[in-house]
Amino acid sequence: MIEYILAFFAVIIINVVPFFMPPTWLVLGFFYTNFTFDVALLAFVGAVASTCGRFILSHLGTYFRRFSGKERKK
Repeated sequence: MIEYILAFFAVIIINVVPFFMPPTWLVLGFFYTNFTFDVALLAFVGAVASTCGRFILSHLGTYFRRFSGKERKK
């Protein structure tokens, strides 16, 4: 069970910081080949974690937009 939690947080991190990070499917493939996972459950955990990570990224972007200049907001 701890492996699923580790995969969950790894996928969230790579989706919050998308620059120079591997794609989600590659990370999930790494976890599948190195640990014993159920494919359907791993796909579900990966999809939920990816959605959460992109949601956090979008909210961080709107939060930090307040601190940018007027030219940058356009």
